[in-house]
Amino acid sequence: MKKIIVGVLLTGIVVSLTSSSYATKNKVKPFVDLEMFLPGNVSDGTEADMKDGAQAIVNSGADSVSYKIETTAALGARVGVLFPVEFGDAGVSVGYIAGPNSKTEMNINSTLVGNAGVNIDRKLTFIRVLGEFKKDMPINDNWTFKPSVGLGIAFGQSKETVTSATAYLASMAGDSYSKSWSGFTWEISPTFTRKYTTVDLNLAVKYAGFPKLKANDNVSKIDWSTLGFSIGLGF
Repeated sequence: MKKIIVGVLLTGIVVSLTSSSYATKNKVKPFVDLEMFLPGNVSDGTEADMKDGAQAIVNSGADSVSYKIETTAALGARVGVLFPVEFGDAGVSVGYIAGPNSKTEMNINSTLVGNAGVNIDRKLTFIRVLGEFKKDMPINDNWTFKPSVGLGIAFGQSKETVTSATAYLASMAGDSYSKSWSGFTWEISPTFTRKYTTVDLNLAVKYAGFPKLKANDNVSKIDWSTLGFSIGLGF
C-alpha cells in the first residue's frame, strides 16, 4: 500500500509540474526509446535455489548433481512526454520490458535410481511508469548532455515452466508457476542528444533498479538492479 501511495504522489507531482503556466507556454516534447538491460544480478535467487536443491539431492543419496543457468538480456520500449519547467524538463513515461529470461538445466547422477534431468524456463516482464526529470547541458551546437532521473512504480510478472524432465523427475514436466508483484523503481540515465532539424537522437547509458520479489515455494527471489542502454527519438 505504501508503494502505491508513493507512486500516486509521484504522479501528482509530475501532473502539477506539467500543468504549470510555465510548461503550458512552451513546447511539449514527446519521446520514444528502445531499451536493453543486462541480466545483472537477476538470477542470483535462482542460483541460490539451485545450490541448495543440489545439496539436498546429494544428501538424499545421489552421486552428483550439476546445473547451469543461462540468462538473456531484456529488451523494452518506452514512450513519454516532457514539458519545460523552470530548471529543466519534467514529465512522465510508460514502458514495457520483456525479460530477462533464463533457462536452468539440472542433471542428477545416481546409481540408486538412475540419471535424471530437469529444465526450467523463466520468463520475466515489467511495466514501468516513471516520473522523469532531465536537465539540458549544451556541449556544442549539435550535442547536448542531459543528466536524467526517473522515479516511479513497476509491475512485474514471473512465469516458470518445467519444459522437460527425465527418469524419476518425469512427473514434473509441464508444471508451471507464476507470480505478479509491484513496487518502487528508479533509473539514472546520463543521455547524449544529437540535435537534427526536426528530431533529436537520444543515446543513453542507464542504471536501473526494479521492485523486489520475495521467494516462495515455487518462485525464486528476484532483486534486480542493472546496467542498460537506450536509443530513441525526441520530437
